[in-house]
Amino acid sequence: MLNINNDIKEIYSKDPEYINILAFNENGQSLIKEIKNKSNLEIVTTNKSAQNLSAFQKNKFEIEQNSRKIYKLFTNTKNQTKFISFLQK
Repeated sequence: MLNINNDIKEIYSKDPEYINILAFNENGQSLIKEIKNKSNLEIVTTNKSAQNLSAFQKNKFEIEQNSRKIYKLFTNTKNQTKFISFLQK
């Protein structure tokens, strides 16, 4: 489903390439600023900020986005009903 193979497993076994922040509040925002000052990792807070990633990092980011979409299909009750209806056809 996600086309995961040994190459991808090897990629994810290495150190992180970037930090992908899914949500944050005011406290989180100040923490993000502190992380930016102390870390060399790229911080991704929006899809637009992912444009700054290298081609390798963008590929990794895309895999993670697709994984989240699949997870959401099974955990989001609003979409879950639509998905179950689709499977029953």
